[in-house]
Amino acid sequence: MVGTAAGVLLLGTINAFIVELQLDSTWNNVVSGGFLVVVVVLQRVLNYRRSG
Repeated sequence: MVGTAAGVLLLGTINAFIVELQLDSTWNNVVSGGFLVVVVVLQRVLNYRRSG
């Protein structure tokens, strides 16, 4: 649950940063999607190491 809250806060911070830089909203989707992919891959790698 703590990890989920941290992820939501981080995505909110990234969103605010993109808005502050006045970038196109497409970048918000690209960065958020990339962040989620990295987190999922990292979680899979960590779970693999723990079980093996």
